[in-house]
Amino acid sequence: MTDYVFLALLFVHVGAVVVWFGSVVFVNMVLGPMSSRLSPQGQADLGMIVVPRATRFLMMMGGVALLAGAILYGYITEVNKAYAPSSSGLPWIQASAAVALIGFIVGILMIGPASRKLKAVIGEAKEKGTSPAELFSKPTGEIARLQRRLLISGLASIVLLTLVLLFMIVGANL
Repeated sequence: MTDYVFLALLFVHVGAVVVWFGSVVFVNMVLGPMSSRLSPQGQADLGMIVVPRATRFLMMMGGVALLAGAILYGYITEVNKAYAPSSSGLPWIQASAAVALIGFIVGILMIGPASRKLKAVIGEAKEKGTSPAELFSKPTGEIARLQRRLLISGLASIVLLTLVLLFMIVGANL
C-alpha cells in the first residue's frame, strides 16, 4: 500500500533541498561573479533589491528543508519504520542533518546580517548623496568587507550543502 504521508514529506523535503542548494549555487557561482560586470548603479540596485530578497528566499527554503527533513526523520523512525535507513546508514543521515543545520546557521549568522548591512550601507550612502559610482568603482571599507563576508559565507554554504548531499546519498544507500 502506498504511504502518501511519506511521499508528501519526501516531496516537500527533497523539493526544498533542491531549491535551497540550487539557489545557493546560483547566487554564489553566477549572480556574485556577474555583479562585478554591472555598472555601479546596477551593483547598488543588486545590493538594495536582489541580495536581501535572495537571502530571505534562501533562508526560507533552508528552513522548509530542515523542518520537512526533521518531520520525515521522525516519521520513518517512529511511525512507519519500513522506510527507515539501515543501522549503518542512520549515522550518515544524522550527520547530514547536523551539517545541514550548521549550513543554515551560517546563513542566519553571517549571510543574513551581511545582506541587511549591505542594503543599509548603500541606502545611507544614497541618502548622503554619494553616487553608486563612488561606492562601487573601487569598493573599500565596509562595502568591501561585506562583499567578502557574503562571498566566504556563500562558499562555505556550498561546501556544507555538498557534504549534506553526499552524506544523504551514502546514508540512503547503506
